[in-house]
Amino acid sequence: MIYFFGGSEITASSWDECREALAGLGISSSAVSYDLSLWEHGYEHALETLEETVTSGSVLVGHSIAGLFLPVLGEKIGAVAEVYLCALAPQPGVSFVEQLFEDGRDVFTPEWSRQYFGATAATDPSVEDLLFADCPPGSAARFQRPPQDPSSLYNAPCPLDVLPPRKRVYLAGCHDRTILPDWQRYAAKKWLGVDARDLDAGHMPQISAPQKLSAALGKVFGKVRTSRKISF
Repeated sequence: MIYFFGGSEITASSWDECREALAGLGISSSAVSYDLSLWEHGYEHALETLEETVTSGSVLVGHSIAGLFLPVLGEKIGAVAEVYLCALAPQPGVSFVEQLFEDGRDVFTPEWSRQYFGATAATDPSVEDLLFADCPPGSAARFQRPPQDPSSLYNAPCPLDVLPPRKRVYLAGCHDRTILPDWQRYAAKKWLGVDARDLDAGHMPQISAPQKLSAALGKVFGKVRTSRKISF
């Protein structure tokens, strides 16, 4: 079983086409909706809620900000693998804010930093243009939800001492206009210990390139032999 966790600004239905394509490969999946407000009461509270949505021995796919909690949830449920999709990657023992301060590299594109952090409305067209740059027309209206405050998760220290041994894959969006593609490749190597695999897509491959994404996941994992076992 594969569980998808999208970024903070898109609905779970944004995974529908990718999930349909995976079903054609014999891979079962589910898209999980969650709120960043879970982290206002700490990681333990957030994980208790998320654990109720997934089964043990699954594959977890984290998009964008969801990459920060992916290994923590993976350890809790005994995930067999984690996939980071255009995602932020955590450093054990520190918060994402501390991680960035210590590392000193730019994470977001200048356009995203300028437009998003200065936007006064969730429907600011400049924000839509960056998030959904290569998506079909009308995608923002279909799949965008009001942005959530990420500060609780950004400031929550990753509760892991080290990243537990587990298969990890990073799929980087070559044309991402929010999280810098070069940072994605850098983060994959530095914090996850893997070489990123490039996808010919922007920040939302599940919408702009669902067939490419499902094919990439199919190549990585092969077919699901049971709902709890993946053939690598």
